[in-house]
Amino acid sequence: MLEPTESPGTEATGSGGPRVVFHVIDSLAIGGAERMAVDIANGLAARGWQVHLVATRGLGPLAAEVVCDVRLHDLARRSRFDLAGLRRFRALVRRLGPLVVHAHGWTSLQFATAGLLATRRAPPLVFHDHRPSGLDQLSWTYRAAAWPLVR
Repeated sequence: MLEPTESPGTEATGSGGPRVVFHVIDSLAIGGAERMAVDIANGLAARGWQVHLVATRGLGPLAAEVVCDVRLHDLARRSRFDLAGLRRFRALVRRLGPLVVHAHGWTSLQFATAGLLATRRAPPLVFHDHRPSGLDQLSWTYRAAAWPLVR
C-alpha cells in the first residue's frame, strides 16, 4: 500500500499539490479484480491520496461501495479500440496529472498503455495481474501490451 510521505493531500515530491493515483479497470461489476480495485482505492483515499477510479466500460454494483473521497470516472468505452474512450482517458491524465496509473487486468493494461503512449511525462504504469495463470499462458499480443512503458 502506498504510504504518504508528506501531509495528507500533498505530493510525495513536497510541491504542495495533490498526490493523485488512477486505478483503471474495465467495470465495477461483481468480481475479484473489481473488489480489489475498490478496496485499494478506498484504502489509499483513507491515507490521504487523491484517488480516481476509472472504469473504462461502465460502472456496476461495486460503485456503491466506493467511499465519497474516491472520484469515479466512467469512460463508457464501447469497444476494444474505442478512440473516444482513449481521448477521455488522455484528457483525464492531462488534467489531473497522476503520479501513477494502476491497471487492473490485461484489457485495462492495454487500454492504459494505448492512452499513455506519446504522452508527455507519462506517469509510471503499474500492472496488477489478477489471473491465476502465468505470462506464458497469454497470447503474444497481451504480452506485448506493456513493453512500450517498461522502464
